[in-house]
Amino acid sequence: MKRSLLLFLCLLAAAIPVRAQQGFYLQPSVGWSMPSGAYRQVSQAGDTVNDAIIVPRSGFSYQRFRGVLLNLDAGYRFGQWGLGISAGKFGHGAGNFAYDFDFPHSFEGGRLAVRYLGLGPDYFWRAGKWQLAGRVRAGLAGIDLQETKVFYTGSDMAHPVLLYHAQPDPENPGSIKYGSAVFEVRYALSRRFGLFVRTAYWRGLGKGLRMHETMYPPFDANADGKIDGIDVHHFTRDIYELQQNRSVRPSAFQLSVGLALALGKPGKQVRAHHPRRKKPERAGHEAKPEAQRRIVLVSPANQKHFGRGERPKQFRWKTVGGDYPDAQYIIQVQKIGSEGRVYVSRTKEIRIAVEKLFGQTLPDGQYRWWVTEAHTGDKSPVWTFDKSSCDVSFQMDSLQIECLGYEGNQRKFRICFQSVYSSQSGDLNYTQSGSGIFITDQSNAPLNYSFVQPANLISQPGSGSTVQYCLDVVAGQNVNAITIGLQGDDLDPSPVICRPGVSAVLDSLPDCLCHECDRIQIDASGLQVVQNNGQFFLDGSLQVNVPIYAVEFQWVSMQYSSNPPACSQGITSVENSGIFLQAGSSVNNDTQLQFFNENVSGSASSNTSASHDVKYTSSSPMQGGIPVHLQMGVPGPLSGLDGNCCAMQYRVCLRITVYYEDGTCKSCDTVQCITFNN
Repeated sequence: MKRSLLLFLCLLAAAIPVRAQQGFYLQPSVGWSMPSGAYRQVSQAGDTVNDAIIVPRSGFSYQRFRGVLLNLDAGYRFGQWGLGISAGKFGHGAGNFAYDFDFPHSFEGGRLAVRYLGLGPDYFWRAGKWQLAGRVRAGLAGIDLQETKVFYTGSDMAHPVLLYHAQPDPENPGSIKYGSAVFEVRYALSRRFGLFVRTAYWRGLGKGLRMHETMYPPFDANADGKIDGIDVHHFTRDIYELQQNRSVRPSAFQLSVGLALALGKPGKQVRAHHPRRKKPERAGHEAKPEAQRRIVLVSPANQKHFGRGERPKQFRWKTVGGDYPDAQYIIQVQKIGSEGRVYVSRTKEIRIAVEKLFGQTLPDGQYRWWVTEAHTGDKSPVWTFDKSSCDVSFQMDSLQIECLGYEGNQRKFRICFQSVYSSQSGDLNYTQSGSGIFITDQSNAPLNYSFVQPANLISQPGSGSTVQYCLDVVAGQNVNAITIGLQGDDLDPSPVICRPGVSAVLDSLPDCLCHECDRIQIDASGLQVVQNNGQFFLDGSLQVNVPIYAVEFQWVSMQYSSNPPACSQGITSVENSGIFLQAGSSVNNDTQLQFFNENVSGSASSNTSASHDVKYTSSSPMQGGIPVHLQMGVPGPLSGLDGNCCAMQYRVCLRITVYYEDGTCKSCDTVQCITFNN
């Protein structure tokens, strides 16, 4: 119908004598700008190239969505011809991020805003109250690019993990050339005023603006058919990081309506020429984002440290999945510790100055903050930051939490993390009043806990060190978030307070639906790594106090170092990347093991005798000591060097799963970390 109407208007304009006008015109309009072509669908095909190791590299894609268009056309008509300028602005959001593997993730940023100004000729046809116009414009466009981030948000990770980051090149000039072709249909309400529909194709010219992309291509490290926290721990290492540059050159179809104001006068009668134009293209349908609306915190960044003379300028957040109508945001900032004071403020904006919460002085301490939308009750995740008047680097890494079952009607969680500390101000000690570890719920009420590894807090030298802690925490059914923090002694004997501290919030607690594993004891202390003819084996006896029918070994992580550093090339193939090898491996003195092999890449060179995951199923129940002899592929010294010339140190963590019912998937597991050298 629309095409038939446009064809009828063109024929009418070509056949009827019309009067051309002279004088100025002004035409504001508002409508939609819809991305088109390769700019609308950003994609990267997968391949298998990496300098350090051959891995499957997954392709990705994300879409840019339509945005509001504001446009103003103005100029002077000399009859059928005219000369005019066009100015306006539009923006495109981004979302619907997808890898080749489906896994829980969040998408942040990606918005592009454009302001343009162009000059060019006009041509007009008029028949009665109907008028057609064609315009060509060329000029400059100012581009505001927002960085794009994608995080892994699986519940098996304590915090979102950054997988993809695209940011504008700081050397971008900030503007590009552009061109546009415009077609208008106008209906005259009077001699001066009219209503019109404007269609245009807008395109950036030249090389565009550059974006720098950094990403970790996900792959199924343990070959279990899914991407989860175990895989994320594996592929977010430096050796898998990929970087590339991409040019952004916007293109869009635009549709708008507006009011035309003609300031000219009628001229002589002329016959319009038949316009030769191509069939107008139809803009592609834009699907609305399907992501659920939520609040995402932006700054200060999670676990951000502010030193002497520093503090956050403002708190900022944003909404994903759509705006809240008549939004009313409540921001709450709570000082972690015994006093537990909460600073609260309301705003309709998505930011608030720090002075509105704290005044001119932000006391030293550790804080957690979150934002709630008052009408819907939607709440953001909880982030933490700290401020201290000393030079320290203090953080928690590798935070993990698992449910161990129930003690009465209370849940028992095991929390493990690494305390990483370095400072020129002094060592980290826990001897003064107020120092130590604190664990609280969402209301800042203390929770009962006990140390598992080590037996108590350990001092850490300022020259730099890392301590691995594991604690058991008991929490009631009303606890939905756990805050864990470390508070050190005052390092400065002067009135200036310098107390290093760090904290983190666990607001996604694992489910505690099964407590059968409470009665099952898995003792992996009898397993060790031994070296035989240059090969490493996981060797020894696994003790289980109940009959089991199968046992599974999975790689969780591997760390290694060489002294001197140049004496080892590190990981050079799949076979030495932290993996089990089939040759010579056995469990329960049986070599019939199930290797969950990598086959996602489809590569003909994929090793089918190596895997991150090995399972043994017995024909009869096993109990007591189970012999284990698994060959391990780890990086080694350069060819010809031994331990005397190249000292290698390793730390591997393995998840050991036992299946305690025949023919079912009921299982319990434990993680065993082993340190060894060559």
